[in-house]
Amino acid sequence: NEYKSYLRVHYMSSQKYKKIYDLQAGVRSSDRVLSSFDDDDDGITLLRDDPKDPAGCTKIRFCGITLSVILIFASGYIARVLMENFLFPEPQHQITNIAEIIAGSKIREYHVELTRRTHLAGSAANYHLAEYLRETFTALQFDDVTIRNYTIRLPLPDPDNPNSVRLLDGGEEGRVLHVCAEREEPLTEFEKNNPTTPLFNGWSKPGTVKRPYVYVNAGSNSDFKFLIDNGVSVKGKIVLLRYGSMFRGNQAENARRHGAIAVVFFKDLDNPEAEVRYPESEWAPDGAGARGSVKVPNGDQDTLGWPARPSSYKNKTSLYVDIITQPITGKDARVLLQKLPSNSTFPMPASWVPKLLDDSEFGVSSSIPDGPLLEVTVNSKETVINASNVIGTIYGSTEPDRWIILGNHRDAWTYGGIDPSSGTAAMMEVGRALSHFMDLGWRPRRTIKLCSWDAEEWGLMGSLEWVEDYRLELRDKAVLYVNTDVAEGGACTAVAASGSPLFKKPILDVIKRDAVNKDLPEDSDIFKSVEISGSGSDYFGFYSYAGSSVVDLECISSFNVYHTAYDTQLFFDVIDPGYSHLASLTTTLARMVTSVSEPALLPLDVTDFSSAISSWWNDLKPKLIQVCKKKGMDVGMVGLVEKEITRLSTAAQEFQSYFKHQKLSKPC
Repeated sequence: NEYKSYLRVHYMSSQKYKKIYDLQAGVRSSDRVLSSFDDDDDGITLLRDDPKDPAGCTKIRFCGITLSVILIFASGYIARVLMENFLFPEPQHQITNIAEIIAGSKIREYHVELTRRTHLAGSAANYHLAEYLRETFTALQFDDVTIRNYTIRLPLPDPDNPNSVRLLDGGEEGRVLHVCAEREEPLTEFEKNNPTTPLFNGWSKPGTVKRPYVYVNAGSNSDFKFLIDNGVSVKGKIVLLRYGSMFRGNQAENARRHGAIAVVFFKDLDNPEAEVRYPESEWAPDGAGARGSVKVPNGDQDTLGWPARPSSYKNKTSLYVDIITQPITGKDARVLLQKLPSNSTFPMPASWVPKLLDDSEFGVSSSIPDGPLLEVTVNSKETVINASNVIGTIYGSTEPDRWIILGNHRDAWTYGGIDPSSGTAAMMEVGRALSHFMDLGWRPRRTIKLCSWDAEEWGLMGSLEWVEDYRLELRDKAVLYVNTDVAEGGACTAVAASGSPLFKKPILDVIKRDAVNKDLPEDSDIFKSVEISGSGSDYFGFYSYAGSSVVDLECISSFNVYHTAYDTQLFFDVIDPGYSHLASLTTTLARMVTSVSEPALLPLDVTDFSSAISSWWNDLKPKLIQVCKKKGMDVGMVGLVEKEITRLSTAAQEFQSYFKHQKLSKPC
């Protein structure tokens, strides 16, 4: 039961302080030295044996504990003051009404610059726009602005050997009856002074074929079945089909599977009754043709699974689909259709008659003696390009390692008036509005990134390579990716969103406030649910590769000049003269970003997520049971999955019940 106390006695250089410290420590002549130190040390440690716990030691212990408690509270208070006022200060200005800052005139200024010339991925004009965005973000005083390059191979059109489609007489001489236009006819001075990209399909197999041709409507499986049932084969022939009912790559693949060796696409009229067409109205003329990719490779094909940095290993693969494809204008398609021998063996379905024609007095196949032939030539030039992503960053004040990302692609098939420059101009105006509030002292709670992706039209190249490059960081840091692409394609009737169910509430709250939606009824379907995004734009990589939540915002409208030479800034002046609808969507984009960047508690609802999972499971369950029985598999796994989904729903409800009662008056 012997009491031992250890005293650390500090000796000061002054004898006066030595006496004070000796008194406070209660040093006695009976104390034994436990350890001593070098000459430059300022103290020694003593060991005292005292069965009664001397009063001096008790006082020291009590004072030490009291002082420690005071220091802990004091240091906590000082740390909080430092964090709130120096490290993470409360913003001097809050974002109040961002709609007052968004300006249609400024959006138009950006839009005019973005659409001055055609800017295909890999072109000098497209890289010029990357520099333009970098300069703009830098001038807006973003904290960091970089261009991230990825090297990818693309089969670009060969300017010295243009693609062609020719109609030939079926006789021995093969006389040329008609030559399809290489590109659309320019209808304005702007188009005459700035020639557009020729008509072509990305990833088409190169080569030349000359065969009879067959009209196959939209090229669906049911269309091919209809022909087969009526004795018409496409094997070894060229098929003529119209865009629109499905992805053009699926149309080409359907044709290949049924034996066709080439596909010629054409764009049908959208509104045959329209008396006025572009450039006086939003309706495309019959001379329009639509470009586009015939496959979606989902990133650079030579570096699948890792980023295509300039120094990355490249596993060189074939670039092409297994069939030749080439688009033509509607005006040229009319000639080819009219040259098909009239059909008398079976009735032509009304749904098969293109709007380009006044009647159905045409056939489906030129496979008759001396029937006309099509000659299709596709020349591609494999080119290694830099896909240049522009990344502008505004660091968060409190949670800089949490990212809200707003993005859109920059490359276009032609001038990109709608696709994608309407979205890019809107994104740039969001950046200007955020910069305005930063000038007033505001800074977002979480980091905001504005991203301009390259080579999206070829298969989401730029964004997917960046996601592959930063996948681990995105899994840890990405809160929400906000996408815009075809922000407004025609007369805007409503602003709608698709995205992750986890953010259903803030998504619906934001679109309800859009000025374009103010006249919609409260029970509008647009305000009821948020459909999951598909794979048609740059959000795909974020939720499929990195597991991030996403939202895609756009105006609901027709887009009649899609991928044509008439997708110009002049077209936009026709559909939205004052840029008022695009300004409204821009405001919604800004609100979507700040609704997630600003609150201390994220506005998510996990019960919306669990409800979506349950809904998807209810759709999948009967199909899964059917497959299990067909394959002779144990259907017990279905019950296990259902049990886990039920557990998820219960856990989500418990979490959300706790979550909604939490309040934070100030950042921690």
